[in-house]
Amino acid sequence: MPQVNVTDLAAFGDGLWIGTDGAGLYRWDGDRMQRRFLRRDTSLLDDITALAPGPYHLYVGTPRGLFVFDGGSWEQYTDIDGLPAAEVTDIDASDWLVYVSTVGGTVGFFKEEFVPVRGLGDYVLTSMGPRGKKVFAGTLFDG
Repeated sequence: MPQVNVTDLAAFGDGLWIGTDGAGLYRWDGDRMQRRFLRRDTSLLDDITALAPGPYHLYVGTPRGLFVFDGGSWEQYTDIDGLPAAEVTDIDASDWLVYVSTVGGTVGFFKEEFVPVRGLGDYVLTSMGPRGKKVFAGTLFDG
């Protein structure tokens, strides 16, 4: 895939998922590369800002919302559903509470609902990693 800007990678299911900036979302199964898209709008997954594998779902961040893949179907969440803003900047799905950061702030995602995250809600995170009950987070301007 020459001339493609890769934004994130995630191992999920039996493949490696590759997010790009403008070229789409791909899955490599070890033998072949396949572009993934939604039939209802093939451009929704063109710009990938974050990928995070969970135990049962793949979480995909885009400028147009959070997409959750269960291995068979996709679900989209936007600011209408409770995200602080539609543009997702980072995701961490390493625990039962999935952290989703957007250009409007950061929330937790649990049982298809978004919940405030104490101490992080007003920050736009570019990188995060929970460790026990703490979340280590990086931002563009606040450290």
